[in-house]
Amino acid sequence: TDMANAAIGSDIVTNGGFDADNSWTKSGTWTIGSGVASLDGSQPSWEALQNNADGASRDFDINTAHRVKYTYTRSAGAVQYKDAGGQITVHSSGTGGSEDLVHVSGGTYWYFTANSTFVGTLDNIEIYPINGYSGIMTNMALTDYTGDTI
Repeated sequence: TDMANAAIGSDIVTNGGFDADNSWTKSGTWTIGSGVASLDGSQPSWEALQNNADGASRDFDINTAHRVKYTYTRSAGAVQYKDAGGQITVHSSGTGGSEDLVHVSGGTYWYFTANSTFVGTLDNIEIYPINGYSGIMTNMALTDYTGDTI
């Protein structure tokens, strides 16, 4: 497999649609209900939300790429996606969705966190590993590089 043939793997998130109040470790005042995870702004500090099932966190493999997708509503404060590799996507205005490509270079965990003034929801969380060896050329001579496109 090469960059032109990278395949998207299966979603690693359990209950990313928040259909039930399970499969998530909630710190502080996060609640799950009505198909969303939410905070109401009464939390005393930053609050984390991490996916797990049967008590095991849904970790990334080191040196892999993933597509991270989710939707959020926000009327105050900030919510962010974070991972141990240093990826941070902060949402401090508006409502919408996010789709990011992340490369996990160190550490394996991922989670969402919101500040003490965040009022809003998270929903439709999906994380897909990108399989193959994306970004590595195979079977290509250096002299042939100029004319090729993906």
